[in-house]
This record gives sequence, C-alpha cells and structure tokens, in this order.
Amino acid sequence: MFNALLGWYCRENLGARTIQLVWEETLLPNETGDYTLQDAINGLQHITDLQGNDYLLYDVFAYGNPGFVKVEVLPDNTSGFKFTLEATPKGTRTPLPIPVLIENDITLSIENDAAANDLYVSFNGIRLSSQSLAQFTLLSEIIFQHTPNATIEILKTLKEQQGIAYSATAVAGGVPSCKKGGGGFPS
Repeated sequence: MFNALLGWYCRENLGARTIQLVWEETLLPNETGDYTLQDAINGLQHITDLQGNDYLLYDVFAYGNPGFVKVEVLPDNTSGFKFTLEATPKGTRTPLPIPVLIENDITLSIENDAAANDLYVSFNGIRLSSQSLAQFTLLSEIIFQHTPNATIEILKTLKEQQGIAYSATAVAGGVPSCKKGGGGFPS
C-alpha cells in the first residue's frame, strides 16, 4: 500500500511517469558486445525523454534462452555504479536495492555462453523532470526520517489499547484490580 501511495503522490505532485526499458537480442555463440539505450525497443524515444528528465530504475527482469548470458549494466556508461545480471532460462525479476539513476544513457555489456541465445532484459522505473528529482530526494529523506518514529508511536498506542482491553476483560471476569494499579492482579 505504501508503494501505491508514494507512486500516486509522485505522479500527481511531481509529474512522474512510469517507464520500461526493454532490450531483445539474438546472440551468437560466445558473442560479446555493448548495447546502449539507442538499441533498446523505442530507444530513440527514451533518449528524447531523457532531455530535461531523469530515470529512476527500481526493478529488472532478465531472461536468456536456452542458456546463460552475463550482462554487466553501466548506468550513464560509467563503471562507478555498474552491476551484473545473469540472464537464464528461468528468468529472474530482481528489485534493485538502490534505485539506479539514469541521466543520459545506459549500457548493457554482454558475454554470451557457447550457445546461441535469445536475450531479454527489462527495467521498470519512473521518469522525473530534473527539477522534480530534487523534490523526490527530499520527500524520500523526510519519509524515512519520520517512518521509524511513526511506527514506534503506532506500536505504543496499540500496546496501550491492548493493555486497557486486557484490564477491562479481567475486571469483567471478576479478577480484582491491584491497589497499586498494576494491571488487575491483587498484590
């Protein structure tokens, strides 16, 4: 539910839009190479969309058939934030623990195994204007600064309500209350 609320807020107040980056490639045995955003399905549209906007990628799906393909992902073509995927016949969807920021481009550097393979890689994310990215960052900081405190306060309130309910049940059941106010048991 929290994701839905955050998504709604980002759409309505920050102008965020969902995006999907998809690459479908047929690879020869032992093929290596780089695929950029331009090689993605609707890649030229994504390149245009990135002018004045940024992408935050939060999820990836990788599938290789019939074998194994190693995919190294380089956001904005830099090795500072690179990570590796394994595309296999079972296909795997992986949430990215840290959202990946794309400002200009993304490169998939592939290493195919000894068999011909079909490769499918798909990223899900949101598109934000460069100005909205600062607001989004501030929003995420505020949420995570206050969420633990809100959670603790909610738990305290629930504990108090349960304590009152237990005391009321004990008194109604004939258990005498404690003179010191200690929860319904005689001292």
